[in-house]
Amino acid sequence: MGIESQLALRLYGEKTAFGAVNLYSTQPESIGERALGPASVLAADAVAAMEHVSNVDEFAHTLATSRSVRLAMRILMARHGWDENAATEFLVQVSETGNLKLRTVIERVINESATTDTGAARLPD
Repeated sequence: MGIESQLALRLYGEKTAFGAVNLYSTQPESIGERALGPASVLAADAVAAMEHVSNVDEFAHTLATSRSVRLAMRILMARHGWDENAATEFLVQVSETGNLKLRTVIERVINESATTDTGAARLPD
């Protein structure tokens, strides 16, 4: 028994291609058009997960190397009484939901802290 049916879907996000989802069956013509919808949902979920991991990986790398990230996190922690994890999650969430580069979010936190006397966050614009 070999492979008799196959469906392949490319996994590509906004910035990069991640690979493909390949479905195989030993039954002839068992993967037809009715499998395309559920397989497309699976592929879209896989891309979303990989893009999230990519953003988190970008954040982890930036965290280790950037003074501005540490400053933005200290601002958020002081302003909101958050721990490091909550400040990290906020920065990543604003980046993802606002479709903004992480460094843009960090710059806004720092700039707003320097220009507001109440310190209230107004991200994103």
